[in-house]
Amino acid sequence: MASRYAIGCFRLLVGCFGFFLRGRIAIYQGAATPVAGGEVPHGPQLAMLGRQFDAVTARARALVAVLSADALMRRPAADRWSPAECLTHLTLTVQVFEPLLDQTIHSARAHGLRGVGPYRMDLLGRLMRWLMEPPSRMRSATYATVAPVEVGPSAGVLPSFVAAQDVMLECLRAADGVALDRATIISPFNRRLRYNLLSTFAILAAHERRHLWQAEHAAKAIPAAAVS
Repeated sequence: MASRYAIGCFRLLVGCFGFFLRGRIAIYQGAATPVAGGEVPHGPQLAMLGRQFDAVTARARALVAVLSADALMRRPAADRWSPAECLTHLTLTVQVFEPLLDQTIHSARAHGLRGVGPYRMDLLGRLMRWLMEPPSRMRSATYATVAPVEVGPSAGVLPSFVAAQDVMLECLRAADGVALDRATIISPFNRRLRYNLLSTFAILAAHERRHLWQAEHAAKAIPAAAVS
C-alpha cells in the first residue's frame, strides 16, 4: 500500500513537472506576429501572450454571435454563472489589474529593469497558471471586486469585454523592453502573494481561458429554443 502511494505521488509530481515545462516552452516560443489594435511588441513572449488574449476575444465573439439576449443572460443552474456573467467577471478582472500593471511597468522602467528575454515565470506563477487552466480543477469563492453582481444590458456585455481586452493588449505593448522576470506585482486579492510580470500576464490569459470554457459550457446547457 505504501509503495503504491509513493508511486502515485511520484507520477503526480512528474505530471506536474511536465505540465510546467510544456507551458514554459510554449510561452517562450512563437514569432512576434501582430496583435490586434496597434503596434506589435517586439518580444516573442509578449507577442505570444497577445495571440492568446486575441484567441479568447475571438471565442467570445463567436459565442455571443449564436446566443440570443436571453440565452446570454441565462444561468444554466442557480449556482452557476451565465455566459454574460463569465464575460463580465473577466472585464472586472482587467479593471482591477490595469492600474497595478501600469504602476509595475512604469516603476520597472524608472528603476532600469530592462531586458530582451527570454524570461522565466516564477514557481508561484507556474502553479497559479496551472490551477487556472481549463477544465476547472477546483471551485473557489470570487472576490467582491470582480464578482459579476451587476451585468448590465446584454447588448453591452461583449463590447465591454472587448474594450477590456484592448486594455490588456496595451499593457503588453507597454511592457515591451521591461525585464518581465524582475518586475514583480503583488496580488490585489492577497498581499502575501507576488509574482513576476511574465507570470501575471500568463495567469490572466489562463484565467480568461478558464472562464471562456465556463461560458461555453453554460451556453451548451441552454435549451436550443433560446439560441439565436
